[in-house]
Amino acid sequence: MRPIAFLGSFLLTQPGAPPTLGTPPILVGVLEEPQCKSDSRRAVRVLFEKDRLTWNALDTPEAGAGVDQSSLTWTVAFDGRQLGVVSTKDGGFESPYSWTYPRDKLLELSDDTAIPEVINRTGFFGGWCEEPRFRPLVVVTSPNYRDPAGWKPADTSPALLDELFPQFRTVAGDATRCQSEDAEPSAFEYQQEDLVTVRTYRDRLGRALVALSLDPGKNKCDGPWESPWSSHWFLVGGESSQYLGSQLSLVDAGDYDGDGSSEVVFWHSGYDEDGYALFYDDFRKHVRYYWTYH
Repeated sequence: MRPIAFLGSFLLTQPGAPPTLGTPPILVGVLEEPQCKSDSRRAVRVLFEKDRLTWNALDTPEAGAGVDQSSLTWTVAFDGRQLGVVSTKDGGFESPYSWTYPRDKLLELSDDTAIPEVINRTGFFGGWCEEPRFRPLVVVTSPNYRDPAGWKPADTSPALLDELFPQFRTVAGDATRCQSEDAEPSAFEYQQEDLVTVRTYRDRLGRALVALSLDPGKNKCDGPWESPWSSHWFLVGGESSQYLGSQLSLVDAGDYDGDGSSEVVFWHSGYDEDGYALFYDDFRKHVRYYWTYH
């Protein structure tokens, strides 16, 4: 039995393996331009911790206190590649209001850090205040950046729209619209041809991540717009489609905990609310790190 036990121990301690008892937890965060800040210098926001069983959000002072964030080194991941390595230091968090912790708790980049950057050419990742110049990038405290699922941008087939429209209608609900800027909202009995594809991705298994919304060009209201005018995300593959949520933008996918399966990180922005969500366990589970401004 000794050779087998030794082999098991060897495999579990290799780079990229999931955390085991006695090893530091794996942390996932984002290198970003913080929203609604007078100082737009990029920083690292620590989002999630992977223990031996699940992912947890570090979105409260109590949760954050359980993790040593004083000095960390991060692998910067994007599209299954490593873009670089950055180091951070913890400047602390002081506020009489604990609800501001997930919004304001940020780690400073070390002075000698070369900061990777990817221009936000798509125009996504806008938040309550502004759209960032650089897209957010996932950072992880282990060198786990590869994406075994191989999610890539793709086209949307008419068959996908045929399949998803009834489900979109169910989750998005009824809509109103303004046919001119000075008109009052009126009921809009939208049909499938009124949908637009915001984004589509496919993986190596042929599954699709599809974001749909009503065509914004058909609404002249000066916001805030109702649910059908926001993007709604679906996972299509296998026997049925799965609804993931709304007001999301895909940040990246990667096997961040080294268990052989890709996790997917989304940016979320709603009314007075921004944040991130991580989907894992083949999209059967997810965890959120959201914050408000008022």
